[in-house]
Amino acid sequence: MLSALARHLPPALRRHRLVTPGTPLTWHRRLVRWKWRQTPAGPGRPPLAEETVALIQRLARENPAWGYVRIQGELRRLGHRIAAATIRRVLRRSGLPPAPQRASRQAWREPGASGSSSVTETVSLPPHSMPSWLTTAQPSS
Repeated sequence: MLSALARHLPPALRRHRLVTPGTPLTWHRRLVRWKWRQTPAGPGRPPLAEETVALIQRLARENPAWGYVRIQGELRRLGHRIAAATIRRVLRRSGLPPAPQRASRQAWREPGASGSSSVTETVSLPPHSMPSWLTTAQPSS
């Protein structure tokens, strides 16, 4: 390409060329040869450290209601920067389901499992009960 452009130079400048027309072609051939001799790069990111995988699994087992993003936040507070998708991948490989399914496996129906020993009472209201401030007519101006 440079040799083609060099033909369009005025004759005075053509005499002062630093390279011959074949030199850029030689450079290009060397570049192509070098490019195809390179070994391909490795297969993506390096794997997570085993301590980090164990920490993710431990957080998920001890806190079944935590989702991927919550685990990611806790790991970030501990100094680990890991994406939520990576956490999802680790938990899926280790056989741990997503947070709603992990939380439903917890025996929350057993007495005392929720941490409170008393039973909550429900208050039932009559079907048409309304507060008095809603039933009083507003004065018109």
